[in-house]
Amino acid sequence: MSRKTFAARAAATLGAVAIGALAIFGSAVPASAAGANIDASQTRTLTIHKHERTATNDKVAGTGQQITGASNIAALGAPIAGVTFQVQLVNNIDLLTPAGWTTVQNLTPAQAQARGLGTAQTVATDANGLAVFNNLPIGAYLVTETAAGTKVADRTAPFLVTVPTATGKAGTPSNTWVYDVHVYPKNSTTDLTKTRVTAAAGSAEALNANLQRWNVAARVPQSASGLAFENFTVVDTIDTAYLQFLTNDQPSGIAPGGTVTLTTSTGDVVALASNEYTVTKSTDGKTLTLAFNSLGFTKLAANKGGTVTLNVLTKATAVPTTTSPAGTIVNNASSTIKIANSPATTNTTSATGTVASFQFFTYSPVTDANGTTTKSPLANASFELYPSQADAQAGTNKIIVNGTSTWTTDANGQYTFPVLNSGTYVVKETTAPAGFELPTLNIPTTGAGTTTTYYAELPHNQQLPTWALPFTGGNGPVLFATGGGALLVIALGAALVVARRRRTAAAVTA
Repeated sequence: MSRKTFAARAAATLGAVAIGALAIFGSAVPASAAGANIDASQTRTLTIHKHERTATNDKVAGTGQQITGASNIAALGAPIAGVTFQVQLVNNIDLLTPAGWTTVQNLTPAQAQARGLGTAQTVATDANGLAVFNNLPIGAYLVTETAAGTKVADRTAPFLVTVPTATGKAGTPSNTWVYDVHVYPKNSTTDLTKTRVTAAAGSAEALNANLQRWNVAARVPQSASGLAFENFTVVDTIDTAYLQFLTNDQPSGIAPGGTVTLTTSTGDVVALASNEYTVTKSTDGKTLTLAFNSLGFTKLAANKGGTVTLNVLTKATAVPTTTSPAGTIVNNASSTIKIANSPATTNTTSATGTVASFQFFTYSPVTDANGTTTKSPLANASFELYPSQADAQAGTNKIIVNGTSTWTTDANGQYTFPVLNSGTYVVKETTAPAGFELPTLNIPTTGAGTTTTYYAELPHNQQLPTWALPFTGGNGPVLFATGGGALLVIALGAALVVARRRRTAAAVTA
């Protein structure tokens, strides 16, 4: 073989190596990437860094080298723990020979699978998003993401990596073998949160004291370019023993539940058309489901990284007695998101609201001759509730429960509010039972949140006229005599006047 022919063949072989490295790592590796020969005595590791995909962190191909510098590391995105990878050596590829590099130049994951694979090593990412594979033989490896946490919406596709890998002439340092290989596959992630929404003080919603509003927020995954959504569903699930959905049957002046909002990653509101999704309440009243359709998927894909919020309005109907703390109502939610070529991702969450029952007892304290006091129930005492003492005194911002703002005690002197949101309320009696005085304008405030039933007693004294009945015994006769003497004086004065008038009349006649 001539010297010229040998040089030409060598150049062709090196070109094949370069193309193979480019295909595997996604970055340009020159023909001279090998530099010095591969040192088989070097310790070899593969470190997988798992981070959330953002709008910008999957635009630059990796080099196999570890990324350093605080700003560069921050730009990687949040680390993801609990993602499981398996690494398998591809059979019959010897990277210590030119033939080995020729083989890997156009190798695909499917072809690697067909060639046969070695025993799988499996590692899950830690809290820093790292999965480290130690003491790897020289070779080409198929890396497969086999399991992910609940927040991962799309899986990293199987990929190939060689150990060692090359920096190439453009690398820093150039033409150097990297034996501690670092790769940075990304995942699209989502999450689901649920919060209890507090109504503005004094608003109609706040004054309806058994209403509870919730926001269920699902983050739109930042999926890889070209991957379409196939499912995006949010479900709110309530325990109908304690809650009831209000969608178009809410009290007057209060926004309905079941509304949907889409915001961008920066919080700007995106208009949603009514034909892009549906909100459906189940026939048994237990679930409220938001489901996007194909038109909605397009809108979501245009706003990756944004947030979908389902607003839910409920009415508390009873007080739980077995939850902890007492009176806690649990409201659950879930989301199911599927991106093409990935398994569906389901997230669950919950939020709580606390309610209590309030009972009032009106009575008259009756003390017998022996000094024993009993509580005699009083019916027909009417009450109102207010959020503060000032409101109670002014008669403003009455509390409303199921459309009613005035309540009356029964024959046992009791009235029980079946359920009220936790908070502080002021009780104001507006009408006392017949013959009894109103108690103090405002009974001391009654709170909620530590027990399932609150109890307040309101004593009533009889109402007496401003005048007094005649007294008997003791000084009674004296007072009565004084009174009688006064009446007698008045009577005598009247007789004298009459006699004088008669004499005057007789003189005139004469």
